[in-house]
Amino acid sequence: MTYSLTFELHDDYLKAHLVAASIDPQTALAYMTELHDKCVASGHSRLLVIREVPTFLNLSDHFTLAGKSAGILQGVKTAWINPYPDLNRDLEFFCLAANNRGANYQLFLDLLQAEKWLGKEKGMPTVPFFFRPYASIPSRLRRRHYSPVAPRRRKGGFFIKCR
Repeated sequence: MTYSLTFELHDDYLKAHLVAASIDPQTALAYMTELHDKCVASGHSRLLVIREVPTFLNLSDHFTLAGKSAGILQGVKTAWINPYPDLNRDLEFFCLAANNRGANYQLFLDLLQAEKWLGKEKGMPTVPFFFRPYASIPSRLRRRHYSPVAPRRRKGGFFIKCR
């Protein structure tokens, strides 16, 4: 099968436009690999794919492709735009299966919602909660669990200070 894949660079994400008459598993893996290579080359971790393919795969190919695509697009937040509403159920199932295997996919019907979803989380360094400074812990948690003062335990309806 043949497909056409064009790219448009944005500040926050990479936009891809996929056009094909039909699809098979090999074609899907080929264009997902091409998507990954372009994301790596451009340095983007957010991807918006406008998928203009009027058909989709059968159920057994969903699982296979979901697992393989999750590995290919690992760490890439991907918004899929589907202009064919009759395929939404199949594509939602594909996104769910891929997300269960470690992907970060979401299906949308329009461009504005997809862009909003892609931009709602800004990249922040991940620091484990127990390495954060004491002052950065919310006060409601600080008093109860992370206070340098000895914790309190409930005994018989009264609070006593533990040593």
